[in-house]
Amino acid sequence: MLILCLDIKKPIEFVDVSHIIPSHEWTYAESSDFIVLFGADGTAFLTCGEDTHTVVSGCSFLLLPGLVYSGYRMPKQDVSFYRLQFRCKEDQQRRIKIESKADVEIPYSEDLADWVFIPELFRLTSVDRIFVLVHQLLHIANAGYYTAQSANYLVTSLLIEMSDQALKSTLQEKQGPCSGQINRIASWIKANIEKPLTLDGIAKEFGYNKNYLTRKFREELGVTTQKYINLCKIGKAKEMLYRSNMNNKEIAYQLGFNDDKYFMRIFKQYEGLTMQEFRNAYNRIRYTNK
Repeated sequence: MLILCLDIKKPIEFVDVSHIIPSHEWTYAESSDFIVLFGADGTAFLTCGEDTHTVVSGCSFLLLPGLVYSGYRMPKQDVSFYRLQFRCKEDQQRRIKIESKADVEIPYSEDLADWVFIPELFRLTSVDRIFVLVHQLLHIANAGYYTAQSANYLVTSLLIEMSDQALKSTLQEKQGPCSGQINRIASWIKANIEKPLTLDGIAKEFGYNKNYLTRKFREELGVTTQKYINLCKIGKAKEMLYRSNMNNKEIAYQLGFNDDKYFMRIFKQYEGLTMQEFRNAYNRIRYTNK
């Protein structure tokens, strides 16, 4: 597995971002820039030389400069992804290869502060956070800001979010069985986020006392179980507000709430904005087919 390491003492240079709804086949010609694809819908296949990679919803894939990539999708399948293009100087980047995550050594946090780490292929752990940042970048890139630094700093923030997810995912795999179980429960909550979820129901599902479960969540994730549920549902709602035309009531229902007014109050309590205000904040998006 290849990992791209970027020095972020200065912001990364943004080049382009777009929402791709591809034709059956397409090609990315040799470029001097880095490209990251974020799978949004369906499955796309990318070939470079003799290697074929699969990009599915919730995954990111890094395309390296100087290589030609061919892409295709299966007929009659809806496929879309976000394409992010950025560049950096030679002395701002390093590339390392590892056999597996088990070979990764996580240094002390102060050693990481000036770097981001982007795996070649990665299953995002908080897709909603990535998609919200991508949509903000789509808006800024097409809004005619007076300075390019607006996009440069935001693409750097997006890469920091990716790096944070990758590092935490690796660290969690190295932790003990108790931490692993809490992380499995957290992953289960995300996977079932569109269902009605309660603390009692989750505790019963995994055979824990609800007070013990809440204490372990607070110790290991920094929030109570109920707050974690709320944060995940709000994160999914933000993704839906950007990526769909569903109204507030439909989104609340999709996330397991029969009372949409109650969910809208929770959303505003956590975000400081109404759902409609959040949707309207970043709305300039460019679509393309390659």
